[in-house]
Amino acid sequence: MERSFRKATLAFLAVLVPYALLVRRFWFVCDDAFITFRYSKHWAMGLGPLYNVGETPPVEGYSNFLWMAIAAVVERVGADVTVVMPSLSVLTGVAVLWLVYRTLIVRVGASIPVAWFATLGLAWFPPFAVWSTSGLATMPQTLLMLATWLLLTDPDDPPRAPWLAGLTALLLSLVRTEGVGWVVVIAGVAALQRQREGRDVVRPVLTMLGIALVGYATYYGWRYTYYQSLFANTAYAKVHVQGSTLVRGVQYLVIYTVTMLSPAVLLGSLPIAWREDHLRTFLVGAALLAIGVPAYAVVVSGDYMAYYRILVPGLPYLALIAGTALHHLDRHVLRAEWQAPLLASLVVVLGLLPALDVHLVPRSLRSDLDVRDKLSIFREENDQWAAMVEHSASWREKGEALKAYAAPGSTYVAAAIGNVGYYSDVFIYDRNGLVTREVAMVPWDGELRSPGHDKTVDFEFFLDKKPDILDCKLLSGGHLGGRARAALRDMRATSVRDQYYPVIFELPKLPGTKARRVLLPLQRATDEADAEAGWARYRDDLKRLGS
Repeated sequence: MERSFRKATLAFLAVLVPYALLVRRFWFVCDDAFITFRYSKHWAMGLGPLYNVGETPPVEGYSNFLWMAIAAVVERVGADVTVVMPSLSVLTGVAVLWLVYRTLIVRVGASIPVAWFATLGLAWFPPFAVWSTSGLATMPQTLLMLATWLLLTDPDDPPRAPWLAGLTALLLSLVRTEGVGWVVVIAGVAALQRQREGRDVVRPVLTMLGIALVGYATYYGWRYTYYQSLFANTAYAKVHVQGSTLVRGVQYLVIYTVTMLSPAVLLGSLPIAWREDHLRTFLVGAALLAIGVPAYAVVVSGDYMAYYRILVPGLPYLALIAGTALHHLDRHVLRAEWQAPLLASLVVVLGLLPALDVHLVPRSLRSDLDVRDKLSIFREENDQWAAMVEHSASWREKGEALKAYAAPGSTYVAAAIGNVGYYSDVFIYDRNGLVTREVAMVPWDGELRSPGHDKTVDFEFFLDKKPDILDCKLLSGGHLGGRARAALRDMRATSVRDQYYPVIFELPKLPGTKARRVLLPLQRATDEADAEAGWARYRDDLKRLGS
């Protein structure tokens, strides 16, 4: 037994090598993570979990309380959240892989090679690797969902399992705003499985729900008192269920399927897995959760981020279904030892192809299914990921430039509020409404722009608040004079020239570069005379900039 365990463990460690390689390839911290990190930073400073200092009541503009609280501890001890939080996420990804691998061996009865290849298919699936970092709570959510389900349906029924399931369920309800909904769904799935097996349903399910819901109710009482809102502001800003958004959610699933391909193959293996009579109840639970996650994606109308973040929590169940199917083929159908690994390898490679920029479905067909309507071009998933990486870096630079320019307590209107907010420390009015309650409560106009970003307002919405900086651009490189003029046209500076004037604020050159950099903010004037004087200074500075 000890030798077998050692062999299985060594085999699992071999899965981690390709997983680490793909994680390294896609390591990043996306801009949205810095929204959460700004809450964490303020909490660590003793100001409370809030985005804008001095705002009463605070606005709940994050959707991952527990993750934000962990980041606050990281901030408090002076560690770098951009390193620690993605690293913690990778560790939870390793835990997910281990649970899938162990479940296939222990509960399904698969051989080590079969379990290894099924787990490799998950480890080397690009969305799983991409969202193992990012700074978001996607992977912790995935782990807690899987752990809660496995504990509650453990065939050995250890006495502590319902209690441990209650703990993981409570953590799940705190790590994502929709987590408490998944707790209820998992309870229903587990109850169905246990009822089919003739096992006790009431005690374990109620134990799990009791621990999770009592703990969540305590947390909810605090958050309602603190934020004075029934739901997180992100829910009001992002979610609006209508026929058109549901259609887009279905479209999101279709483009996911024709882009990634292997998930359809994995789910399609269910009839083969179903031939394992003694595992049918287990497969019912796995299938319900594998389908439930895409159903949730339809309801919330998909996601604009690269590599289908919102679908990642459903991937372990596909791996378990496919592993069970491969186990059946290996025992009853395939005649040679090499056939099962070969078949599994083909599916692994199929899922990996998009990361290699290889697509079997023509781009023309996939571009017609694109749900990122606010983009002027269709982006492959690698291109969208690269754009998110570039945006995060450029918005950090912009945030640092704003911090150098803006006076303490300055107010600023922005649409991208992650890096800019975290690194600038200015008070931000959010055009997308994530951290600005008034925008989130504006009725949606019905225009489909991009999942999670349909509701937005222009800067005129905030003119009555007299923001200190209405807009700004960061310019670097050559031809700065002409680019400054173009930036002002883009910011529609002339439409508010009696209230705001542009400032050319030259920044230090970045180490190792010779490119000039300027921040071009629209600064609020005290009156029309001050505005006219500001425009005159800008014209003089523009001449010097051009020379």
